[in-house]
Amino acid sequence: MPISTIGQNGLNAPLSLTSPTIATPTFTGQATIPTINLTGGQITFPATQSASSDANTLDDYEEGTWTPTFSSTSGSITTYSGSGTYIKVGRMVYLWAAILVSNKGTASGNGTWGGAPFTSIPAFVTNGNRTAIFVVREDFNTGTLYQGLMNSSNTNGLFATMVNGNLTWTNGDIWEFSFGYETTA
Repeated sequence: MPISTIGQNGLNAPLSLTSPTIATPTFTGQATIPTINLTGGQITFPATQSASSDANTLDDYEEGTWTPTFSSTSGSITTYSGSGTYIKVGRMVYLWAAILVSNKGTASGNGTWGGAPFTSIPAFVTNGNRTAIFVVREDFNTGTLYQGLMNSSNTNGLFATMVNGNLTWTNGDIWEFSFGYETTA
């Protein structure tokens, strides 16, 4: 069916729309969006990180659980259990954990923990061997604060007194800690 157009001076010649052609736009490169409105309330990252070499690109987010290991530098713990959670945003990891020592056995000295979900970066200082220092609390028997350390380029660390002395070991100790560290991936 022909369609006529109306110009300034009245009716113009009819137009024919028998075979319209619409070009499909092609987009390449990156789009800049000044504001993102998330009516669904979610941003989803792939299950496997899609790593970017651009330091300003957020390319990974993950939440999960981990099970800390725990031992003493002298003697041995008879029974312990532990649980923890983590959030990883880019290269930053935030850990939380609690370790219950049901039976300390012959444990003495410092405590060593392990099992963090991601390897820490190398130490920043030439002679350093720690990539994170944090506070640990024995939260059941004494409420004493200790220092926690994460070893350089590793998934483990140490609990010691604030002056690097030995822990006080008691049956029923609950060690709680949370801290953030930078990972290599």
